[in-house]
Amino acid sequence: ISLARNYRFPSLNDFHWNPGGNIALLPEESYNLEMGYKFHASKWPELELSVFHNLIDNWIQWTLTGSVWSPQNIKKVANTGLEVGVLDQFQMGPLSGALRANYSYTRSRTIEYYSGNTSGLYTQLPYVPFHLLTTGLDLQFKKLSFRYQQNMNGLFYTNSDNSIYMPGFTLSYVTVGMTNVLESTKHVLGVNFEINNLFDYDYQVLPYRPEPGFSLGIRISYSI
Repeated sequence: ISLARNYRFPSLNDFHWNPGGNIALLPEESYNLEMGYKFHASKWPELELSVFHNLIDNWIQWTLTGSVWSPQNIKKVANTGLEVGVLDQFQMGPLSGALRANYSYTRSRTIEYYSGNTSGLYTQLPYVPFHLLTTGLDLQFKKLSFRYQQNMNGLFYTNSDNSIYMPGFTLSYVTVGMTNVLESTKHVLGVNFEINNLFDYDYQVLPYRPEPGFSLGIRISYSI
């Protein structure tokens, strides 16, 4: 169980981004309560459950004002939700692996405004989905690693009164990598080959701004 009070000052981008910066922003202040429980026993998957409730005053959110995105202070916001995680690890000789799934539900709403405007009061905040689900499979065989990840994003609203929404989407990622390619204790080289949006899913996060489809990437990491 944790209880915290936080204070967040606006960033330089919030103040001075051109166009759209807002030098009149006030800092955020919040109270956060979280309760969690983790279950782990031999031969059973690991289960983690947590619930949270946050009250944020002067919430900073970027919203579309005309044709320009600009950060604004919303009077007071309440975030309530839960998170569930499941992890099952296994070993078969030199091959090890893990199956994992994480789900979160978030109810984020404005409960008080600065002005008398009540449009959007007690409705879900724009661009905050109710449901998020991530599942995946990790495999490790000596230096070789493999990861498959499936991300599912529920629908989310794009305006304060929840009359317009963007549909949910699901994306798949594959990563194949090799660690310690040089077999050196002083120089560590790793290489990952990535496939993003494996099934070339057509989706948008911001309206009328299509996101990338199927793409490939190589990530090289080196450390001394």
